[in-house]
Amino acid sequence: MTQINSTNEQKAHPPTDALLWTMPTLTRRIGLSRSNIYQQIQSGKFPEPVKIGRSSRWLAAEIQAWVTAQANTRSPKTTG
Repeated sequence: MTQINSTNEQKAHPPTDALLWTMPTLTRRIGLSRSNIYQQIQSGKFPEPVKIGRSSRWLAAEIQAWVTAQANTRSPKTTG
């Protein structure tokens, strides 16, 4: 029986229900680059990070709400 090292597994795939997301998690989950995220923060179009010391973290709930808002603004597809 093979054991999985849970510490390495958590680093490779952080839990989706984590309260705070790091930049690597954020870019992987939403598909935007680091520079694009910071540009959108400066223009007021993306949630600002929570600063913990020198680290930046994003509230998962705010990011999920942002994604939902983006989905709600898309144009409906026409059929036919």
